[in-house]
Amino acid sequence: MSTHSAPPRARRADVLFAVSVLVSVGVLAWVVQQLGEKSVARPPGKNGQPGKDGQDGRDGADGQTCPDGYSLQPPPDDPDALVCRRTGAPEPSPVPQRQPQTAALDPQRRQWSQERSVPFPGGVQTVTVTSGASGYRHPDGRVFAGTIRFTPSVSRVISATHGVITLGPLNVTLDASGAFTAGPLLATDATGFSPSGWTYRVDEEPTGAPGRAYSISLPAAVPTVALPSIAPVESSSGTAPASGVVSVNGETGVVVLSAADVGADATGAAAAARAAAIAAAAVDATTKVGDRSADTTSVHGISDTAALETAAGATAKVTAHTGAADPHGDRAVAAAALAAHEADTTGVHGIANTSALETQAGATSKVSAHTAASDPHGDRADAVTKYVALAGGQV
Repeated sequence: MSTHSAPPRARRADVLFAVSVLVSVGVLAWVVQQLGEKSVARPPGKNGQPGKDGQDGRDGADGQTCPDGYSLQPPPDDPDALVCRRTGAPEPSPVPQRQPQTAALDPQRRQWSQERSVPFPGGVQTVTVTSGASGYRHPDGRVFAGTIRFTPSVSRVISATHGVITLGPLNVTLDASGAFTAGPLLATDATGFSPSGWTYRVDEEPTGAPGRAYSISLPAAVPTVALPSIAPVESSSGTAPASGVVSVNGETGVVVLSAADVGADATGAAAAARAAAIAAAAVDATTKVGDRSADTTSVHGISDTAALETAAGATAKVTAHTGAADPHGDRAVAAAALAAHEADTTGVHGIANTSALETQAGATSKVSAHTAASDPHGDRADAVTKYVALAGGQV
């Protein structure tokens, strides 16, 4: 039996196969070793170098802004504030400062309302406005504080049934939960009132946040409505019904009414009655004035006119009084008293007796006589007997 050896190419293939098997086994053993090492906790390595800063993100959305068609504008009564207002709208008319009150009756008709303790007559269509279930809140849920004002675009409305009803602004304050209830407010299309289709201006004035102003309609078909659900509308003063009448006393077409149909007087009757009344009143007044003219007592606060004096009479009396020699009699009394005073010689002006006085002439004469006397005092003769004369002289 002969034997054959494998060719060289076949031997190389076998060697390569064996080597690949050995490499695969070695790789598998290394993988198993690595897996085993990872199961054992090792201390963390050193921190790597910080990476580069990333690119800036996009700008966030703006905060609270006005809706389309509105812009932030300072209100007329507070130039330091900003509120949302329709762009291009005319400046509002100043609102009179009045005490907050629900729209109510004309002052001439307020007694009717107060007696019944209701703001509107029965049957008038009204709307109550609320803040909605959640109230007014910040985006983070905090409750807003502040006021909401409802101002009618018309100052009054007229009803054939209820007469004139004046309208004014109503202010409501947000409560602790940011909620409010306003009303009842007169519906802007209330049946039987003119004009109809007018609007309310709403001023939202939250504390510490921008406010806004817009107009709304309050149709009678929705008697209770949440303000956030109402879409703003253009401000309007409404429209009045077309002129003309539909019927007169239930008749249509060409209607001819007599005085009796409308309960009026016949032509000229009212004028004649008026003239007769004026004439009668004139006669009555003339009679009463004539009667009164003859009265002399209790006239215009005067008990008796006979006791009065005319201006001419008073003047004559004053003239006579002034021309009298002694109208009061005091002149004669004064003259007599003065004469008696002049005749007094004792107790006059502090002098006990005027007869003891000397006149200037008498005093002068006496002094002169005294001076001319040879020995007025008698001392000279006495001196001659007592003193020796000087040589060659005399005493």
